[in-house]
Amino acid sequence: MVDCEFYAELIQKHAASVYVVDVRGSVVGFVVLQQETHHAVVGHNPVKLWQIYVAPAHHGSGVAAQLMSATKDHARKNLHDIVWLGVSEHNARGIAFYRKHGFKSLGIHEVGAGDHAHQDIVMSRAAQ
Repeated sequence: MVDCEFYAELIQKHAASVYVVDVRGSVVGFVVLQQETHHAVVGHNPVKLWQIYVAPAHHGSGVAAQLMSATKDHARKNLHDIVWLGVSEHNARGIAFYRKHGFKSLGIHEVGAGDHAHQDIVMSRAAQ
């Protein structure tokens, strides 16, 4: 069953656009997009792919590709010229997925603070 409150909170709290993939009434993946910039991203109207999630049982099933397609459609419809994201430098699977979908590395940036600090790779692609 879809937890509408969870997605409503994401949308409201983060001023985000949320797209979901459901299978027989159960959400198996979602993507959260925010209109946000980053100093390494060159664009007039960038959008951040803030969060993408696919339930482990649905890895490799095409759900992530559907979510990426929704991201690209959103960017085009809302006149975003660049889609960008930050991904952990240790997330080889994620990095490979983003590269497969046309994202290029722009550099590294520090995320978090103290014991929770880590480095992310900033990646972007044209919204076309």
